[in-house]
Amino acid sequence: MRKKIFTFLLALAASVGLSWATTTYVTITQNDFPDWDMSFTKDGVTVSAGFIDGGQGNIMAGMGDGSFSTTLGSFTKIEVNAMEVNISGEGWSGDYEHRTWTGNASNVSFSGEIMGNGQGVTLKFTIGDPLPTYTVALEAGTANANKVTLSKTSAVEGATVTVTPDEEYEITAFSATYNTTEEAPSTLNPETGAYSFTMPAYDVTIEATIALKPVPEGDIFAGFTATAGSGGFNNEGHANLVDNKFTSADWTKWCADNSYKSVPTGETGDACWWIDFEADAALSLTGYILTTGNDTGSEHGRNPKNWVLKAKLDANDAWTTIATVTNDVTMKNQSFKDYKFFVDQSGTYQYFRFEVFANQGADVMQLCELRLIGAEPVLVTAYTLQLVADPTKGSVAVTNLLGSGIVDNGDGTYDVPEGAEVTLQATPNEGYEFTGWKAGSVGCDFTDCGIALSTVDNPLTFDMNNEVAFMAEFAAVAPTPQPVTDPITPYADPQDASVYYSTFYDSNFKYELPAGVEAYVADLSGANLLLTKIAEAGEVIPADNAVILKSTVSSFTLTPSDADAVTFTATNDLQGSDTQIATPANCYVLAGTDGVVGFYHYTAANLNAHKAYVVYSGSNQAPRRMPFIFDQATGMENVQGDNVQSTKVIENGQLIIIRNGVRYNAAGQNVK
Repeated sequence: MRKKIFTFLLALAASVGLSWATTTYVTITQNDFPDWDMSFTKDGVTVSAGFIDGGQGNIMAGMGDGSFSTTLGSFTKIEVNAMEVNISGEGWSGDYEHRTWTGNASNVSFSGEIMGNGQGVTLKFTIGDPLPTYTVALEAGTANANKVTLSKTSAVEGATVTVTPDEEYEITAFSATYNTTEEAPSTLNPETGAYSFTMPAYDVTIEATIALKPVPEGDIFAGFTATAGSGGFNNEGHANLVDNKFTSADWTKWCADNSYKSVPTGETGDACWWIDFEADAALSLTGYILTTGNDTGSEHGRNPKNWVLKAKLDANDAWTTIATVTNDVTMKNQSFKDYKFFVDQSGTYQYFRFEVFANQGADVMQLCELRLIGAEPVLVTAYTLQLVADPTKGSVAVTNLLGSGIVDNGDGTYDVPEGAEVTLQATPNEGYEFTGWKAGSVGCDFTDCGIALSTVDNPLTFDMNNEVAFMAEFAAVAPTPQPVTDPITPYADPQDASVYYSTFYDSNFKYELPAGVEAYVADLSGANLLLTKIAEAGEVIPADNAVILKSTVSSFTLTPSDADAVTFTATNDLQGSDTQIATPANCYVLAGTDGVVGFYHYTAANLNAHKAYVVYSGSNQAPRRMPFIFDQATGMENVQGDNVQSTKVIENGQLIIIRNGVRYNAAGQNVK
């Protein structure tokens, strides 16, 4: 039975095109190495190198390359337990962490040294049927296809493929598509601009946009005056960097080791190689050029790696960093080679500082020349801009000075080039807010000149086309309204010790009435006040409505509420204020006088906040009052009063008030 099954499997394999792979493993250890030799063979695998030292377990490629070869088929995997080796070959990829290479070849080259370091060397070779390979190609018709390098044009599954642009080119779009629709995830190396991806078990088409790197454009300026610097070797000091000598026929260079590093004048921080230099006139800068030294092609690692370029327009200005480069990979080991760089902060400058903090690893740093790219600034008319603000309330300033050509004169005026964009920022002091702009002619102090602008934009941006003055206006910030939470102490009704009256007003908040409290509004008719109840305990009175509060408690507190307030249609002639105010004319406030609670003419200097009052239109005679009278039979409350002088007398120990010849007691009742 087993024989039949085996025969059937062979037939099935043949019918579907399968083949049975034969795999051989060959292991070579330190003990297998001859004492001294150029090559040796074991189990069909030949190791060739500069020399092979069995005693130390070293395989040395020397100045040339070593190789592994076999007559048994093809290597598909090579494993090395030592360091300092690189196995190469078309279709081969390495897992350097585990010192393992995979591919498909019967002869494989290596470079470097396979060193046991006293622990022995072991080589393990897997030899068998070749792994399938798949093609890698740029999409047909790709522009500048010859400006990138594919690390592999075919590879096994799992191999790493890298697409690297030439020095002056960059890849601005990239995808590695396989199986017609799927895309292999790719990784960009920002230092080299190369894209890498892992090879799938399919042919891969690379779609890429390959273009020349942008470079700064404009005039090239050279031959500046060096004013200070960190120095350099004899005849190779910092001034050579800007002396306009940078060709193979006529050159100088700046060359210095670490001993020449220092902290630039006026700065703190790390020491560096540095130079200060200046132009004869201001330049509108967009970029700069660094030229490598005369022997950079043979003395590698001297090019700068980390540097900054600083600039300023006026000698008394602070330095502004206009370019920063870290871990540069653009500059190569080539002599008299120009490299262009953009500045990060373009603008108009005349004074410059170049600082190099590290080179590419050599004992010295060197450069042949530094030149600037840009244009001479166009001379334009300058207008005067004047800014005015009350310093007790706030300030105003131009915020886009850097690189704009605008000059701050330090006295509230600015010199602004014609057509330059200006941005003004008004900043209020604590307790104030910006409210608007006024504009006028230069010299205007805005006491009797200037017009208000319709815009309240802040910041305010405009183009300068004439002389002008601006004033930023500020106003005190109104305090945030707070609800009334102080206890209310009403006036007692002497006729009924269980009844109390008070008034209340708040324009911002609604309040819930506590137990024992009712709210009324009042309709003034002549000298009479008709009261209408609008809310009772548990209900909410609306904001911005003055009310009379009637209570059965001698003190209570109103609670702010977000609930719906009551609505009412009754006329309300009561007024109120959130703040203490000067007494308006003919103002009557609720008080208890002569034993009668009523509205009395108010003669004090100020009216308290959150109180209701009546403004009466009659003649301003005092004292007057409108005492409350409550009709027990009808349940109606009203106020009676007069507009004439009252006379108060004491008869038989009782207060008598005589008005218009009519005698009233303290309760307002007519008496004989």
